[in-house]
Amino acid sequence: MKNREYSILGVIAIVVMVVALSGCTSTSTSNSNSNQKHYDKNNVSFNYPTSWSVTEDSIIESSGAPFIKLKTGESEARIWVYPVDKSTVEYGNFPVTETVGNVTYKKMPAEVGSSLVSYVIRKDGKDFFMIGATEDEVGHKMILESATF
Repeated sequence: MKNREYSILGVIAIVVMVVALSGCTSTSTSNSNSNQKHYDKNNVSFNYPTSWSVTEDSIIESSGAPFIKLKTGESEARIWVYPVDKSTVEYGNFPVTETVGNVTYKKMPAEVGSSLVSYVIRKDGKDFFMIGATEDEVGHKMILESATF
């Protein structure tokens, strides 16, 4: 009888540990979102680091494209969302294809002597184009992974 009681207690202990550990995982996931702000305007949305700030938010008259500028510390990131037929992006010239989360994008690495890198996501007849400094790549990937347009 004692062995059966120990078996039941062992099973209960394992269940309690699994529940406790899954709670920890859930908490750490929500904490990772605390380092993000959310932008949502003109049918464009994305997450970006809390240490960054939106410094310009406008529509380009000639194309109707939303334009967002973010201060990233010493640098800035700029985002445009163009209809493909009005886009200035030469999509085929972006040599690198990468994926973050479930989003695939094209990348133009910084040229020698430059610290600017460019990214583009093309979908649903639109180009989500971003340019920024190489040292801000973690923030760029946060934006790319969460972008909807």
